[in-house]
Amino acid sequence: MNAEAQLLIARLLTQRSLPRSDTGVKRALVDEAFRDVLDAQLLACGMQLLDNPQAQHVALGLHSKTASRVFGDEHWCGESLGLDKHAAATLVVVWALLILPKRERQARLARASPQDKDLFGVQTQIIAPVVEPESLGTDAFVADYRASLGAATSIKQSLGVLARLGFIEQRNKRLYEGPLLDLAMDYATLAPRVLDASLQQVLQSKTVSEA
Repeated sequence: MNAEAQLLIARLLTQRSLPRSDTGVKRALVDEAFRDVLDAQLLACGMQLLDNPQAQHVALGLHSKTASRVFGDEHWCGESLGLDKHAAATLVVVWALLILPKRERQARLARASPQDKDLFGVQTQIIAPVVEPESLGTDAFVADYRASLGAATSIKQSLGVLARLGFIEQRNKRLYEGPLLDLAMDYATLAPRVLDASLQQVLQSKTVSEA
């Protein structure tokens, strides 16, 4: 079992992410003993499996207890990935436009259909429910956010960086979610900040309009 866990870790390190449908990944999600071995080996080097039930992939990341000791402050993500402030801001905007609508549709599907359950009635979700992928037109994105994210050339450069890192995919002048977009960003932390900021902006605009 140790050898199988080591092989899965090596594949994740090499390929950066694996789909939840992968045989080794599925075993890690359903085989408790195997998952314990996998987690123990990862923890020994300060890492953990990034497993979001709403995402189609899994990946490796620093363990929460290790990240602050390695990078020292909250800017570690941008510094470690080579993201400047423009690319980091572009990442947050793309995440909000692609992941938030996807999560809402997944929630609607979950409410509309019964959850998968095993023989003992325990809910299982080995493979995340597939929904029609959200996408953004590249030209429209650049035009809409040019005033906030910088010049068109700067935005396109940032999108290229995000694509190389696996956060997004660019196809036929459209932006799609990459395998790491829903894993590397903490939804529980980021979503309220984005939604609260959007609501505040709407209220401020309404106040100005009424005045």
